[in-house]
Amino acid sequence: MFMPNFVLSYAQSIPALSTALAATDKSDLNGIRALVLPDEYSWASAVWFLTSQCASIRPQLQAGGEAGFEAYMGCVGTAATADRLAVWGRAKSAFGL
Repeated sequence: MFMPNFVLSYAQSIPALSTALAATDKSDLNGIRALVLPDEYSWASAVWFLTSQCASIRPQLQAGGEAGFEAYMGCVGTAATADRLAVWGRAKSAFGL
């Protein structure tokens, strides 16, 4: 799915935005983005993405291994490159995991 479609889907999932979204041209990508940009919505977008777009890989993530990290990277449309794995390893160490 094209990234702006995720932003639109996310905005559509927020009942408080229904009126503003109805008044926004769906091709106005900046307008849709502006609706979900305030802190009250933007901070929740990662959780929305994980639970609505990557639900099938949650068990792998919960297991806590490299396979879960790689599955999540695949779900967000990228690869678990050596650089990303190194950062992930440092983050785990920082949290004592």
